[in-house]
Amino acid sequence: NALNELSSKGAKVEVVSDFANRISGLATPLGVTAGEILGLSATLAKLNVSAEKGGTAVGTIFQRMTQDAGGFAKVAGVSTEEFTKLLNDDMVGAFKLVAKSFKGMDGDNVKMSKTLQNLGLTGSGASEVFLKMASNTELLDANVKLSTESLKQQDSILQEVEKKSSTVGASVARLGNSWD
Repeated sequence: NALNELSSKGAKVEVVSDFANRISGLATPLGVTAGEILGLSATLAKLNVSAEKGGTAVGTIFQRMTQDAGGFAKVAGVSTEEFTKLLNDDMVGAFKLVAKSFKGMDGDNVKMSKTLQNLGLTGSGASEVFLKMASNTELLDANVKLSTESLKQQDSILQEVEKKSSTVGASVARLGNSWD
């Protein structure tokens, strides 16, 4: 149902599910919910981040955030204690907080590169993810909300089944009438 809802907003189901598969292996044990994983996947796909590069980058970023809470807290402009609490309570919220800090670095390639290096993130995927997410956290929030709510419901998928069934049923009825 969540994938169906996200696709109605322009997300490509195959790409979102590829992202989700790549992200979920590390994100799920860190407390990231299925709705958050799907919302993050849809957002990155919408921002034209490749599933391979983006999925690897997000996994690495999440892992590094848990290993260096102090460094990421400094970049985010909060205390280590505050960031650690956020990591434990809301991993995606911590990710968004750090991503927003990269908005101010847009155009300052040296500062961004140095910041990523200090955080132990040397791959191009991390810089792409942070730069694209920096200005799109509202899109992430909307996609996470949609995914989370959709996982609790089955309306969208049931409507699709009904459409397909009625179309198949109508076709069979017309076929039967043509033989009479």
